[in-house]
Amino acid sequence: MAHTPLRTCAGTQQKLPQAQLLRIVNVQGTPTPEVLLGPHRAQGRGVYVCPNETAYRAAHKRKAFANRLKTNKPPVPWAEIQAHLSSTPHSNHE
Repeated sequence: MAHTPLRTCAGTQQKLPQAQLLRIVNVQGTPTPEVLLGPHRAQGRGVYVCPNETAYRAAHKRKAFANRLKTNKPPVPWAEIQAHLSSTPHSNHE
């Protein structure tokens, strides 16, 4: 039986399988979802968040991006992420 890594959503505090979450990384000081960076895993510290606007805004409100990614810049706008998720074929994210 294969091990499924669990991660905690920074917005909802739910523990979910890693594949169901968006990983947010620090790109030149801006919290950016890894899905916007291409098919390869980004290096460095990451924050996991459920792939919906409510969880994303809650994580930002809780200052999860600022605390965990060590940056004061605002994250990439949700509209940009949502547009990418809806245009990505075979995505696990909604």
